Amino acid sequence: MYEIDTREASDVLAVDASAPDNHKAAPKTLVADFATRGLSLLDNTEGLCWGPDLPNGHRLLVAVSDDNFNPLQITQFAAFEFTG
Repeated sequence: MYEIDTREASDVLAVDASAPDNHKAAPKTLVADFATRGLSLLDNTEGLCWGPDLPNGHRLLVAVSDDNFNPLQITQFAAFEFTG
C-alpha cells in the first residue's frame, strides 16, 4: 500500500496516452507491504475505507480483497490502525 501526493503530479485529463516526457507522476511512499505483515493471501486488494476513530485517537483503515470467483482466492477484510 502506497501513500501518494497528487499535488506534485501533472493533470493528465487531456493527455491521450502517457509517455515519459508528457507528465510528472505523483510521488509515492510505501507505507505497508502486506506480504511482510503476514497477509500474503491478501493478493487482490480492491478497496480501502476509513473506519471509526479508535479509542486511542488513531484511525481504523479497512482493506478488502475479493476472490474473483476463483476457488484459489478468498474474499477477506483486513483492518489496520493508522498512526500517521
